[in-house]
Order: sequence, then C-alpha cells, then structure tokens
Amino acid sequence: MRQLGPSVALHGARVGFLLSRACSFESPFDEAALQFEPMPIEQEFEAVLKDVETSVVATWRKYPEMTDHVVLRVYEAAYAVYRAEQRGQAVKPHGLTGLDVIVFEGVHAICEEWLGRGQRALGGPISAEEIVACLRRLTRSVKGHTERAGRQGYLNFVGHFVR
Repeated sequence: MRQLGPSVALHGARVGFLLSRACSFESPFDEAALQFEPMPIEQEFEAVLKDVETSVVATWRKYPEMTDHVVLRVYEAAYAVYRAEQRGQAVKPHGLTGLDVIVFEGVHAICEEWLGRGQRALGGPISAEEIVACLRRLTRSVKGHTERAGRQGYLNFVGHFVR
C-alpha cells in the first residue's frame, strides 16, 4: 500500500470540507432570515422626532442666541424625566434656568401630547420607553451636529427642515 504525503492529506481534507459545503442545502426560508429587523427609530417615530424638533426650532427663531448646548441640556433633562417615569422612580427637578426652561417646556409639552396626556393627542399614545428612545436619538443628533458644525450646527441643520 502506498503512503500519501502530508500535502495530499491536507488537500484531501480541504476537498472534503468543500464537498460538505457544496452538498449541504440551506433553505432560503431559514428561520434566521425570517427574523424582522427592527425599524430605525428615525423611521418608526419620525413624527415624534419632527414635533420635538419643531418645538425647539420655534424657540430658536424667537431667541436666535440659543445654542446647541441649550438643546442638549433640555433633551438630557427630558430624558431623565421620562427615564425615571419608565423605571417607576420619582422624577427629580431638572434644575434648568432661563432659556433652557422655555425650551424644556415646549419639549415636555410635545412629549406629554405623544404620551396621550395633553389636550390633543398627536397620532396615538406612545410609551415612556419610546419617548426615552426618541430623546436618546435626538441627544446623539445634537452631539454629532455640534461636533461637525459648531455651536449652532444642530439648530441650523434641523432649521432647514422646519418651517
């Protein structure tokens, strides 16, 4: 009987691997393929995001000295309010002053409307968890636009989309 060298053995193993891959059949209806990808928050809650940003831009147009830093503090304060609510904890005072309070009141009013607690329902109530997710996304947006375009980068960006 003839002995095969190490290169032939390695080659044989590789052929075996390739044959096993070629002969295995995977259904195009694999269960993993049927799993739904979650819709990006920008699409799922576009109306909520737009309403919050519209409130912020309306205030900015009244107070053009407003900066992204004000918006960031407001979004973070609103996030803390609804995150505490989501967890069933007591809501701590936000500690905002001046222009921050004016912006916060607008953002808070819009969030309350979307939660179904305001005088008018804005498209059906959503949960505090969903408001938290929207505020988290808005916070990331402010940080990114401020980093790229400066003190009013976010406001200038969203101002182009709000009448």
